[in-house]
Amino acid sequence: MKTKTFIGKTLVGLVVGLTMVAVPDIAQAQDLTPVNNFATTLRDFMTGAFARIAGAIAIAFIGYRWFSGRMELSKALTIAAGIVLVLGAVSIVDFVDQGIN
Repeated sequence: MKTKTFIGKTLVGLVVGLTMVAVPDIAQAQDLTPVNNFATTLRDFMTGAFARIAGAIAIAFIGYRWFSGRMELSKALTIAAGIVLVLGAVSIVDFVDQGIN
């Protein structure tokens, strides 16, 4: 049974390789503008005004739970650190990018 699977995968790879050689337009890079636009929109949503408001509500909620004794301090700090990482993700990436370039 494993031999049939190996032969099948080999044939698929061979067909894909021959197709790329025969039709080089398929193998060349495509326009990634829609993907970049989607990723930019997602980044703006996750780090924009909505994320800041949601983060503020979450901090207030975990603060209330901690003050009322329903949450341990370590868990509250872990959640707060996660919010800081999400909201600061773009700044962190920019910092690392500046260090590389």
